[in-house]
Amino acid sequence: MNSQIHLLKRCSARVLRIHPFSSTPLPNSVSDIDSHLVSLCQSLTPRNANHAFSLFHSAIASNSLPSGFTCNALMAALTRTRNYPMALSVYGKMTYANVFLGFRSLCCLIECFVYTREVNYAFGVLGLIIKQGYVVSTFVFNVMLTGLCRIGDVERAIESFHEMKRFSVLPDVITYNVLMNGLCKNEKFEEALRFLDEMEVICQPNMVTYTTMVDGLCKGGRLQIAEGLLERMKKKGLQADVVIWSVQRGTNRGVL
Repeated sequence: MNSQIHLLKRCSARVLRIHPFSSTPLPNSVSDIDSHLVSLCQSLTPRNANHAFSLFHSAIASNSLPSGFTCNALMAALTRTRNYPMALSVYGKMTYANVFLGFRSLCCLIECFVYTREVNYAFGVLGLIIKQGYVVSTFVFNVMLTGLCRIGDVERAIESFHEMKRFSVLPDVITYNVLMNGLCKNEKFEEALRFLDEMEVICQPNMVTYTTMVDGLCKGGRLQIAEGLLERMKKKGLQADVVIWSVQRGTNRGVL
């Protein structure tokens, strides 16, 4: 817990000191608060997220702390609906109240820090995961890579990919697909192709892999390279027509 508090104190006040837009009347007991919050978490949407967030803050203010399970569920639900500042605020309250942060919440914390562009703190969470006895797995790194690629920070994504070796974590198909998609969207085609070559040695590319690459190359005007990749697929016995259809479908929908 000391490690969590140390990380929390280093965090930017901007991402931790968000407050609900309005106060919410509390149910009669802590168990009722728990039940209501868990119910909201199960069907949380961006529209009703503030209600759940406000209820949580009202409970904390009245010394009616929800259970650890409920706190972790709320943090996960807020992260799932991309209410990252709210999720970070819940994390702050949980830490100061000595509520245990589960593995799922630690993964959510990585995602929250990445999307609020507090990437250094996201890396700090890796240390928390280890100190709490969890394994830094491929899944954890995939969360990090997905967030970094979505915000366009592919350089940090590549650094994170290489950091996997330090933790003796092997990349999987999702790791490579996410990274190559991010590289293609940033028109770093040569690097994406190098990762494809590496991927074919470590794990088997799937249809998503080739669709991502062909789609990105076509968008970037690298049609000849895209055609070569389709021929490469045919030699492997894969159905290149499926990739062509997927890319054409994207074109017809205005994606390309």
